[in-house]
Order: sequence, then structure tokens, then C-alpha cells
Amino acid sequence: MKRLMCLFIAASMCLVALVCLSCDDAANEERIPVPLESPAAIEVVTTPTTVELSWQRVAHAESYAVRLKDSEDSVTEKSVETPRVVFEGLVPRQSYTYSIAALPAEGDTDHVASAYTPWKEFTTPAEEAIPLAMPDGIVVTVSGNEATVVWNPVEGAAGYGIQIRQAESDVDDSRVTDPQVRISDMPTEIIYSVRVRALAPAGGTVLDSSWSSWEEFEAESDVSPSFAGGDGTEADPWRIATFGQLLLFAERVNAQDEAYVGASYALTADIDLTGRAWMPVGTGSGNESLGMPDKNCFRGTFDGRGHRITGLEVAVTASSEAAVAGLFGIVRGATIRDLTLEATVSADCTAPDNYAVAGGFCGVNYGSLFTNCSFIGSVSALSSSDPKVCAYAGGITGMIIHGGTYERCSAEIPDGQLLFARGAVASAGALAATGDSGHANSSTVIVAGDILARIGEAVPADDPIVGVYAGGLIGNSFGVSVQGATVEVSGTIRADGTGCATADAAAGGLEGVNAADVVESCGLTISGTVEARGEGKAYAAGAIAQQANAGYGIALMSVRVATAGVVSAVTTGDAAYTGGMQGNATYQTGGITGRCSTDIAGTLAARAKTYAMCGGVTGQSSEMVCCYALLRNTAVVTVATEGGQGASFGGVNGSATTGNLTSCFAIVDGRVTLSCDGAPASFGGVTGVVAAAMQARAKSLNGCYALVGGTVSTEGTPAATNMGGVVGMMSGRYGKLNGCWWWAEQTPASGVGMGTDTANKFAGRDREGMEAALESLNANAGDYAYIWSESQGCLLINAGGYIFGI
Repeated sequence: MKRLMCLFIAASMCLVALVCLSCDDAANEERIPVPLESPAAIEVVTTPTTVELSWQRVAHAESYAVRLKDSEDSVTEKSVETPRVVFEGLVPRQSYTYSIAALPAEGDTDHVASAYTPWKEFTTPAEEAIPLAMPDGIVVTVSGNEATVVWNPVEGAAGYGIQIRQAESDVDDSRVTDPQVRISDMPTEIIYSVRVRALAPAGGTVLDSSWSSWEEFEAESDVSPSFAGGDGTEADPWRIATFGQLLLFAERVNAQDEAYVGASYALTADIDLTGRAWMPVGTGSGNESLGMPDKNCFRGTFDGRGHRITGLEVAVTASSEAAVAGLFGIVRGATIRDLTLEATVSADCTAPDNYAVAGGFCGVNYGSLFTNCSFIGSVSALSSSDPKVCAYAGGITGMIIHGGTYERCSAEIPDGQLLFARGAVASAGALAATGDSGHANSSTVIVAGDILARIGEAVPADDPIVGVYAGGLIGNSFGVSVQGATVEVSGTIRADGTGCATADAAAGGLEGVNAADVVESCGLTISGTVEARGEGKAYAAGAIAQQANAGYGIALMSVRVATAGVVSAVTTGDAAYTGGMQGNATYQTGGITGRCSTDIAGTLAARAKTYAMCGGVTGQSSEMVCCYALLRNTAVVTVATEGGQGASFGGVNGSATTGNLTSCFAIVDGRVTLSCDGAPASFGGVTGVVAAAMQARAKSLNGCYALVGGTVSTEGTPAATNMGGVVGMMSGRYGKLNGCWWWAEQTPASGVGMGTDTANKFAGRDREGMEAALESLNANAGDYAYIWSESQGCLLINAGGYIFGI
């Protein structure tokens, strides 16, 4: 029993001992010392023979151990109680490294020393250097908008530092070699200050001098007192390198000093006009007529030499005469070349029955030559008071008069920018708003923003001369021949006549209106919107909305309307004309449209009250030779009227009214919808309607064909539905089909082969079916014969050795 009690007591004592040991272990774990934080935010200040190290104080640290190691790895160590230490006896221009640790107080069982910081390197400077003498004798001489600063030279200086300060602005630092500096382009009403110091040679034993005191001065004028050189001749033009010299150019031309009006000038540097006021060179003021300007014109040569003028902002308001705005106002017989201009230009005419004319480069071009000129920006022309003012806004030029010429010029209306004209007659175009004669060759236009011509507010409905015209190249052209233009429209071109029942609206990817001028070898891509709308007649087209007069016509034009592209003429008035290339072209003689094509993957629309005409190439046409249209399966065509004469669509043209069609074809694989109530709806694979009511104006289709693989449908309650593989409706006795062929996925309801002779259906859309008709087609195709294209799977036209087709 005693033995059992002893065992129990012994076991109990062991248990107590285990419990106590466990408690001691817990206590010991709680007292494990913690390392101090390593010193941080170390700053190093050196002289040639010393280094001072300082750092942030470390919590719970009583002292610090600092090690300094030289380039031979010899270590010197110091212990300090404050977070600062100085080592002396260092060698100039020697590299050293240092490391620091924080140490706890003696007897502090809760903390241990920190880890040493990583070694960091510094280099002592050279031996103490003596500064150069401070420049003295500073003299500032001001002339116009220029100042010359000179001072006494400093012995031993390698150059001089200059600081120029404008009132309430940052200091501009520069360096010069000689003890003088010229300051240009100083605007008035600003106080300038300048100071100078001498700069020591690199690697020497001397220091830069201290700065001199500030010397204040102020410009006498914004205009430079002289050009940068030259004598104004073609061989040695006046040279312009600064804003002040550009102002001098404008001032002397606008003073009508004949020694400068017709002189030659050359830009020798890019010039930024941001924030600078500008008056056009050759203001154009004082002329009785813009059509025959004889006052305040620039007549010389301005050579940009490939430079840029940016930031131009010019706004001209005139209350008693025409408002003419641009870098130039009127240029007459002048030459402008090799210049890029980025600008925002506006003209506001408040004089009754007058003109607001604005262009990036010039308001009016009277018989002048522009070569290799590029415009980027926005332009507006309007009247803030008189609704009868005519407004012309052009990217490069507002008005072209008396044979102005453009060679290899370009214009860009960026996304978010606007080319805008508003007036009783309003025209807007990226090259020019309007032109009576001249030439535009190899032009390039990008419209990512908007071109808008809008009827003025409260224009009288009985005003006999009203209209709005918008074009990617020219808004309203009376006789400017165009060759080799390339236009890309991803933004919007719009002519808006809403608000005036008598205002015609015409919008084209190339031109709104084309009258009696040549257009050839042009290419257009429409991925944005070309739109005419209003209450009068509306014309819209991928290229030319309205051909107004008989002329030389259009040749070698190609237009592509991308899937997102829209070409639309919508009016509450009588008539709407829409074409993939041309909206309306009606005249009795001339005006041939030849070797032109459209590739349409997007939308065509024509909507009007009385009659709407739409065509893959033209809405309503005169003579056409060797033209074709491809309407891809994504193409959507809508032609709608409320009644009247109805709605018509043709693969090539909507209505043939004043001429023949020869060697033309269309492939219609898209969706066509004709909508009208109480009026005929007419669809033809080649032509919707042939109107041939007079023997003297007989019309024929010669060697034409159509393939209709899409869908054609009607909406509403048409008075008649005329659907033909070639012609929908032949109106009158004097229409004739000669060797015309067609094929359709769906059989047309009527109209197939209407006319004196009937049209024939291909046996099939394949090679065998179409080649069987080649003899008949080519017998009537004139100079342009068809051949089978294996790659395209259709008949294409051999136009003088060039295979003209898809």
C-alpha cells in the first residue's frame, strides 16, 4: 500500500514537473528577441575628402554600426549613437561603399541588432574647384518683337547658360557659345527677364559661375523687324523662320507695297501659331467683286519647302463686305507650294446679300497654282445675321475663280473636325467649296470627320437662288476638271436643305454638283455616310450627286461602297436621285459616262414624295458607255415614294431619260425593295425605266446584260409592278433593245424584253450559258467587246486591251 502511494505521489510530482516545464517553455518563447529594423532613407553628402551619412532613426536602437570600405576592400568601422556619421581623410575621385546596422541597448533582451544594409557605392568629387567669374555688362536691345542680349566675355568659360522667363510662366533654359543671344517672336504686353552664367569646361577644376541678376525687357511689336535673309527674288526669296517674320510678310503684303505683293518667299522652319492672332495675307477687302478682285491680293510665290504651319486659328467677320478667311485671303496669279497647314478657319459675313468665304490656305483662288499643299483641320463659313448670304467653306480653298489649279494637293478632315457652310447658297468641299474653272490633278482627300452644307436659317422660300452642296473634293463645281483624285470617306458628307422648300440638296463623295467639266481616273471608298436631305430635290452619290449641264462627262471612275457605307437622298419634296457613282445626269448632248464602275456592299436609298430614282451606277442618266455595277449580297437598296411617278431602280441606272446605254452590265446579288402607293414600281437588271416618248430623243440599250441573283420585292400598294431582267418599264414608243441579255434567280413578273426588240435570257449563269450570247452582245457592244472571265465567273469588257470589270 505504501508502495502504491509512493508511486502515486511520484507520478503526481512528475505531472507537476511537466506542467511547469511547459509553462517555462511558453514563457521562453514569448521572450525571443526581435531584430531591429535596418536603417533606411540614407542620405550621402560628399566633399573631395569627407562623406557624411545620415538616416532615419530606428525604433529601440541605442546606437549604430557603420562600415566604410575603400576600393582596396579595406574596411573602417564606426559606432555612433545618433543616425549620422562623418568619415574624413577620403581620397578625391575615389569610389567607396558603405553598410549600416542598428544596435539595441545593452541589456535589451527583447531586441537584437538589425542586419547590415546592402553595400552601396558613392564617389568623392574632385578637389575643391573655384567658380568662374559671373558675367557682367549685360545689355538688352529690343527691336520689334526681337531682343538681342550681350555681355562681357568671361575668361575660361566654355559657354554660357541663359534663362529666359516670361511673366507668370516657366523658365526656358538654353546654352550658347558666344556672349550674346537673340530672342525672337516675343508677343507684346508680356514682361521678359533674362539672366546669364558662365559655364565651366567639362572635367576641369573650375565650377560654373553664379547667375547674374535678372534683366527685364518688353517687346515693342509682334512683328519681326526683318526677314531671315533673301531679297525677294525667285533666286533668293525672302526667308521666313519665325512667327514674327511671318507677321512681317503679312504686314507688308497687306500694306500693298508692290515690292512685297509680288515677291518670292520661302519658309525655312516649321512655325507654330498656337495662341497667335492672324490676319489673312491679302485680306481681299475693298474689292467691288470677288469675281474680279484687284485689291489686297497676294500675287507672288510662297514656297513652304516641305515645312508645316500649325496651330493657325483665324476668324474673320465682315459687316460691310465679303468675309474672306484663310492663311491667305485672296491669291491672284500666285504660286503656293510644298506646305502643310494645320488650321481652324472661320468666316462670318453680316453684310446683306454678300459672301462668307473660308479656306484653310486661302479664301479665294483667282488663277493661282497650288502644288504639293496639304491641309488638316476644320473650316466654317456662315452669316450670323443675314439669311441671304452665300457661304463657301473649303479645306484648301473657299472659291476657285478664273482657272485656279491644284497639283498633288491633299486635305484631311480628322475625326471630330468639321467643314461647315451655312447660307442661302452653301457649299463645302475638302479641296474647295466652289469653282467656276480650273484643274485639280492627283488630289487626295480623307474625310474622317464631317463635311456639312446647310441652308441658312429663315431663307425666304421665294428666293430664286438657293441650294446646299457638299462634296469630298468640291462642293459645287462649275468647270474644274478633276483627274486622278483619291477620296476616302469614313465620316459624313451631308447636304441639308431642311427648312427651305425650294432648296436643292446635293451630296457626293467627290462632288455635290459637277457642271460641264471633265472628271476621270478617280477612285472613291465610302465606309461612312454620303447624304442629301431636305424639302426640295435631293441628289446623293458615291462620287457626283448631280451633273448639271452638258459637258465632257466622267471616265475611268471607280467607287466602292463598303458594308458600313451609306449613300442616301431623302426629301419631303418631289424628287430624290441616288447612284452608286452618280445621282442625276440629264442633258441632251454630251455628258458621256464611260468606263466607270461601282462595287456596292453597303446601302443605297432614295426617298421622295413624287418620284425616286436609284441605280447601281447612276440614279438618272444620259449617255453611258462601258459601265458596270456590282451589288454584293450584303447590299441593301431602298427606293420609296408616296405616289406620283413612282419608284425605279436599275442595276446600272434607275432611269434612262436622255441617252443610250452601250456595253453596260450589272450583277445584282443584294436586296432591292421598291415602295410606293398608287404609283408604278419599276426594277430592271440594267435600267429601271427607259423614257423614250420623242422620236428625236430615241433611246436604246446596246449590248448590255444583267445577272440578278438577289431578291427584289415591293412594299405598299404600287399602281403597277414592272420587273425586267434588262428593263423594268419602257415608257414611250421610241425605246429599243439591241442584243441585250439577262438572267435572274427569281423570274421577273413583267417587263422582260420590253421595247421594240426583246431581250434574251442566258441559258445559265455559267460560262456555257453566257458565252452562247457573246456574238449577239458583241455585235451591239460598239468599241468595247465582252470576254469570259474564268476568275470572276462572268463576262467582262475588253476596253482597248484593258479588261474592264470586277
